[in-house]
Amino acid sequence: MWRAFARPAECNLLFVNRTVSKVVELAASCGGRALALDAFLAAPGHVEVIVTATSAREPLLGRAFFAALQGSAPVVIDLAVPATPTCRPPRPQEFSCSTSTT
Repeated sequence: MWRAFARPAECNLLFVNRTVSKVVELAASCGGRALALDAFLAAPGHVEVIVTATSAREPLLGRAFFAALQGSAPVVIDLAVPATPTCRPPRPQEFSCSTSTT
């Protein structure tokens, strides 16, 4: 999977996780660096692209985060899959099926 992060030399990859130890090896194997989520949210600096993939129920990146960014607004790619779906399948009684034999 890490090969998807092929990049030019001037591109810096930053891998962020709540538990930084979980991304240290991946970051090193991609030539990037690892950072704890709280440190990143507190001082994001300049970023051009953000790819998120969380199961958080609430957004991690709010107004304060985007206000703290340096430079232009980044492209944000959200691959999140909520832990608990916000939609539910319809109940059987919500369907109306009628058949007529006449």
